[in-house]
Amino acid sequence: MSKFKFVTLSILGILALGLVSGCGPKEDIPTEFSRTNPRIIDEISLESEPVKLKKPFTILTEEGEIPEELKYENATLNTNEFENLYEAIRIAGQNATNSNKLQVQDANFTQVFIRQRASSWFVFDGHDYVGTDASKGAKEYIDANSDAYAITGSGSQYAYLGREDYVSEMSLQENKLELNAGAYNYMFSKNGVGQGENQTNINGFSYVDATVRLSEMKYRPSTDGDGWNAYIFINLGAGISADLGLIGNLMGDTVQWRLFRNCQSQAHGSQGFLTFPDLGTVTESTHYDPTTGEYSGFDDLHFEVVGLSYGWILNITNLRTGQVFTLNDLHYEQDGTTPLVENSEQCYFTVLVASSYCPVVGTVWNWDCGASTTNVLWENITMQRYVDDNIETYRNATEDKKVLFTPDSEYLRDGYSQGAFAASFEFGTYEEDGTYASGATYQKGDHYLSQTVSYTNPWEE
Repeated sequence: MSKFKFVTLSILGILALGLVSGCGPKEDIPTEFSRTNPRIIDEISLESEPVKLKKPFTILTEEGEIPEELKYENATLNTNEFENLYEAIRIAGQNATNSNKLQVQDANFTQVFIRQRASSWFVFDGHDYVGTDASKGAKEYIDANSDAYAITGSGSQYAYLGREDYVSEMSLQENKLELNAGAYNYMFSKNGVGQGENQTNINGFSYVDATVRLSEMKYRPSTDGDGWNAYIFINLGAGISADLGLIGNLMGDTVQWRLFRNCQSQAHGSQGFLTFPDLGTVTESTHYDPTTGEYSGFDDLHFEVVGLSYGWILNITNLRTGQVFTLNDLHYEQDGTTPLVENSEQCYFTVLVASSYCPVVGTVWNWDCGASTTNVLWENITMQRYVDDNIETYRNATEDKKVLFTPDSEYLRDGYSQGAFAASFEFGTYEEDGTYASGATYQKGDHYLSQTVSYTNPWEE
């Protein structure tokens, strides 16, 4: 079987294969691909075998010539060759137009991108190239190969990312999948039941507490200079929603985790996303491994997140020091005293348990940035349904009001690793007693959920 199931060649390529009657002597015909005669794979199937690509990646005109000018972030570039595939496609997409259909070729003259309609997708499987096709055929391949992903024909963003689901039977809302947030791990709870459903009113989950064993995690910063942020958070949502948790960055010679929130309330205006360095560093690295570029030695933490009718409360306790870091994100009308009630229908409260490593570049971000947060370990995630706006109501609740939230529980709506080429998960129960790096212990039968995001490690190339 041919390695490439569907290949479209230019006229020179057809002549090279001797497929046109009346062709001249074989020795007079080009036998290799070139800039003006690239290898083009314009249809894919489930049987398609990906092509190994070779650096560098060259931006060329549709005719295979060097472009007169390339710009990126308002600067004129002095090269059209790039070591990074994603940078090359990003720049080609930003400089191309309908009348200037720039393309990208690898060192073996495989065309991996050319400007066309956005609904035509360029599909990759890990670092290998599969081909270009309409969205239906491309999606079928990606659904069958979780390391695969697609870039739009305009080169402006990712069109679809391969995914690994936590369980086979779940209610996934694919329209909620994010394409500009890099690779990530999400686990959503179901919401409550509204008045129109069985004439009942069961509120959704508005209170969550969990232990995060960051003593087990290793962190590696990005190496591409584009800027990446690691996040560990819980999202609550009813009328509005908010991410509430930690953002991790390399600060000098240590990695520090600090509070952040990303809230949809109209009270924030354009300041819905904020970090809070003035509230202190919740935990930081104590060890660096120069052979892997990884930072470790973080503290174990306890998360407590509360959703109110008019805002949120986040408490994170450092389990080594006992220090509590608090963020009260309460919303008020313009008078500053009247609560701004945006979560008025509490039956819609849902919980999201998440970890991610997100690019600042929101277009064709770089799978080769080298960043990673390995083994973000959650345990004992418990939820309670909305009762009122008093945090003590939940703290003093009886055990029958608390539910254990695990990927295989009845409360799961959906859970997945989006961008499975870099994101992964593991969950289950411990088979025997043991001890964490922090010295804390766990018992046989305890539940855990491990979430990892790990882009290509440049130290391993």
